Amino acid sequence: MKAALYSRFSTDRQNESSIADQVRVCTECVERQGWKVVERFEDQGTSGAALGNRPGVLMLQDGALARRFDVVVAIDLSRLSRSQGDLSKMIDRLTAKGVRVIGVQDGYDSARRGHKLQAGLSGIIGMGSAIRVIVRNERYRGVIHWNTSEWRKDPDGGKRKRVMRPRSEWISYVDESLRIVSDDLWNRAQRRTQPAKDDKRFKTGGRPKFLLSGLLVCDACGAHYTITDQRSYGCSSHHDGRAC
Repeated sequence: MKAALYSRFSTDRQNESSIADQVRVCTECVERQGWKVVERFEDQGTSGAALGNRPGVLMLQDGALARRFDVVVAIDLSRLSRSQGDLSKMIDRLTAKGVRVIGVQDGYDSARRGHKLQAGLSGIIGMGSAIRVIVRNERYRGVIHWNTSEWRKDPDGGKRKRVMRPRSEWISYVDESLRIVSDDLWNRAQRRTQPAKDDKRFKTGGRPKFLLSGLLVCDACGAHYTITDQRSYGCSSHHDGRAC
C-alpha cells in the first residue's frame, strides 16, 4: 500500500522537533506493515482547531492528490483535527475516496468496525490539551505578558514562523480586574499539570494522551501497544496488519 504521512505541531509549547518525532513514529508503523511512504504533508506552528489556515491538511484532502496514496498515517487523530465535527468530516471525505486513515498511538483504524465511535471519543478526549492551555493562561490570575514572541521570515522559503522570546524580554504587568483565581489555586493547578521528572514520555515535546501511551511494548515484535477498543490494549503491529 502507498502511504501518506501527516504531522503537525502547534504554537508555543511545541517545535519542529515534534514534527521529526511524529514522522519517525509514523514511518516505523508504515515499515512494519510493509507499506511505502509516497507523500508527506505537514503544518507547522498552527492550531488544530481550524482547517482553513492549514495548507498541509487541505492538500491531504485534495481529490487529485488523494489518488496518489491508499492510507493516511498520523501519530494520532488530534494531529488531523481537534474539532470533533471537522475530524469526522475529514475522515468521511478520505474514506469516500478509498483512503484508509491510521492513528498510530491511539490505535485508530478507519477500516476497523466501530471506527466512527472511536473517532468521536478521540475528539472529546482531545479537548484535554485545550484544558491545559486554559490552566496555564496567566490572565486568569490577573497577569498580562507582552513581547513574548516575534515572527521571523525564512529568507529562502519566505514562510513566517513564530518564535518565542526569552522570558527576560517579556513585558508583564498585573491587572487585578482580570483575576478569577487566587494565587494559591493557580499554584496548585500548575503543580497538578507538571509531569514527573523521571517520566521519559515528556522529553519528546508532546504529552501522552493516555496513561500508558509509549510505555507498553510487544514482547514478540517490539512494536508499541495501542488502545484496541474501549477496554483493551494490544500490539499495534498485529492489529494494523496482522504482521505480528
